[in-house]
Amino acid sequence: QLRRLGAPSINLFSHEELCEEEKQRDAAEGLRLFHVAVTRARDRLILSGVVRPEPANGSRPGTPLIERIVDGFGIDRGADSSVAVPAPEPRPGLDATFAPSQIAVRVNLPSPERAAELVARRREAADGSSEPVGPAPLIDSGTVAPPPRPLSYTAISAAQDEISPQSPTLEGATEKSREEATGRGAAVHGLLEWSQAHGWRQPDEALVRRHALAAGLDPDAPDLADELLGPVRAWLGSAFLRERVRHADATVRSEVPLLLEVAGTVLRGSIDLLIERPGAAPLIVDYKTDRLDGGDPAGFAARYETQRDIYALAVAEARGAGEVEVAYIFLERPESPVVRTLGAGEIEAARHRLEASVERIAAGYDRSASAPA
Repeated sequence: QLRRLGAPSINLFSHEELCEEEKQRDAAEGLRLFHVAVTRARDRLILSGVVRPEPANGSRPGTPLIERIVDGFGIDRGADSSVAVPAPEPRPGLDATFAPSQIAVRVNLPSPERAAELVARRREAADGSSEPVGPAPLIDSGTVAPPPRPLSYTAISAAQDEISPQSPTLEGATEKSREEATGRGAAVHGLLEWSQAHGWRQPDEALVRRHALAAGLDPDAPDLADELLGPVRAWLGSAFLRERVRHADATVRSEVPLLLEVAGTVLRGSIDLLIERPGAAPLIVDYKTDRLDGGDPAGFAARYETQRDIYALAVAEARGAGEVEVAYIFLERPESPVVRTLGAGEIEAARHRLEASVERIAAGYDRSASAPA
């Protein structure tokens, strides 16, 4: 499809026919997966979904399966009903008869009364008496669930903190302050991504306000614009950006997604900046908005060893590189980057460390789940 500025697009090379063919293939695959799923039921099959109050005018490739079922059986959309299923015929040679059956259909119409039922709690007491109906209770955090698949670097860190309570945390940090710090970091990262996409221009205050609002911050808070623009200005004026990133022969991409298989688990994430030059090792840049409070950036970077291992291993495998550079840029002091070069042996050691971390997390979850309440 040829997009034109100020004029309608032009469809080329059977664009519409190809799109329609793709929709048909997707619909056929959805129906195939649905058939496989429902035919696996042994004792009971429950199908649920949301349908329109009135039937649509015909079925199209994108029509939801629940709508197809309701239309196919002619089910009443406004009241409970049942669908008669004729008795199945026995296979040849089997002397047996079967009775017809019914498919029960329950319609859940929205109403204040129905909403109250959904949050009500009914539980039989030990003595057999019924407990009064009341609001749904808050669920206590008891046993720890198995680690989700896939895992992110943040999920690994959170899991390690749960399993090892002695892990360092921000002393005196409140939930609100942590949320604000996370929001500031997200806004700064978004502004840096925009800057890279626009030739490393400095964002204006209107753009800063939009990013602050998107990150859950108060865009009208005093000094917020300067607080968010300060790290961006520092990076744009840094020697590292000038000398290591802005090369004429460099390919620079921001927010590069990654997927990495380690010990049967898929690790996912994104790289802030990936710089590739002919004949040079790939360079990974990760922005950090940590407050250093006069501390040494190298000491803070040591906390991110697991993240560095993930980045280095993912890029090395994806690019077939025998060497990878990882640079942590603490935006409070971008003139002091923490750069580490990992060769083939160190990349292999990184994989072993990650495998041990994932297995340790899984073992910790298993112990937590099996511990008596």
